[in-house]
Amino acid sequence: PRFKAFGLCVKELDSAEEPKWVSHDDIPAWVASVDWSKTATIAHNSMFDNAILAWVYGAVPAVLFDTLSMARALRGVDAGGSLAKLADHYGLPPKGKAVYDTNGLTELTPRIEEELAAYCAHDVVLCEAIFQNFMREGFPKKELKLIDMTLRMFIQPVLELDMAALEAH
Repeated sequence: PRFKAFGLCVKELDSAEEPKWVSHDDIPAWVASVDWSKTATIAHNSMFDNAILAWVYGAVPAVLFDTLSMARALRGVDAGGSLAKLADHYGLPPKGKAVYDTNGLTELTPRIEEELAAYCAHDVVLCEAIFQNFMREGFPKKELKLIDMTLRMFIQPVLELDMAALEAH
């Protein structure tokens, strides 16, 4: 009940357009405007972003990509898969810190929302560049399918029970 998405940034892969900020009040309309049956998402820690998209806004993309899972597959869990470390590894501009200004806030001032939007847009640019680097390096398509499946088990959990076996036990 205390959860609030202040906003999100979105950008079409390989588009020359800048990432677009969608503020809190506009998120439901934006979600409703997307054909999720034909849409893939790329996020760093997609489990978090796509869980919110599904659990709060009722949308599940056709395909889920996750640069954090890709980084862990390529670099291991101890090598540092944060967006900041990956940006540094690939010689990209450093990750910002504006998100820390929102700790404990329930509403944003216009200045903080502007900072958060810029921070979010920069993260989108970094995530896209890191994804493209992983794909150029030959990230296995089979592994992408496994990442999607694993994310779905968290985001859309399904539990089937054998009632006869449970009752017998």
